[in-house]
Amino acid sequence: MNKLDTISFEKKIVKSNFTWRPLTLAAPIINGKPFAEIVEQYEREAARNSGLEYLFGYMYATANYLYKELTGDLEFSYTNNAVLMVCDGCEEAGCWPLMVTIEETETEVIWSNFHNWHRSEPNKNGLFWDYSVFPVFRFDKIQYTAALKQLKIIADNIKKSTPIPRTKNTKRYK
Repeated sequence: MNKLDTISFEKKIVKSNFTWRPLTLAAPIINGKPFAEIVEQYEREAARNSGLEYLFGYMYATANYLYKELTGDLEFSYTNNAVLMVCDGCEEAGCWPLMVTIEETETEVIWSNFHNWHRSEPNKNGLFWDYSVFPVFRFDKIQYTAALKQLKIIADNIKKSTPIPRTKNTKRYK
């Protein structure tokens, strides 16, 4: 049996692009590495290989939204997939989403079929970003469920008055 991946969630506080209120984001940490770093490493290589301009346009989703995506508790969803990261410009899940298909077995939760619909179609040269080579993550279901409980605690403990440092050009995803 192959070694299973591990997941946890880390709270991130950032300034919203649109309101004075801070956003409480949830950063998935997979095998001890922030998910954004895994995505960015893959996408830089994909851009280089496909001749497409590299543009990392993601930020982590809010803790509450991500919890609802991962537990299927949304009243409305854009697709049958879960949105893991959202547009870093407008903060909207439907604008520039990084999505994943989540499958559950009796003992595992599997993240596969990562995609962004903006990068799934061939460009004018017939090139596109092939997410089929992006890693598939297989989590122990008990450990994954414990991580979701951790995410729920983050989502439930949002403090609306948390101060945000006002810095220019802060990387929002790390």
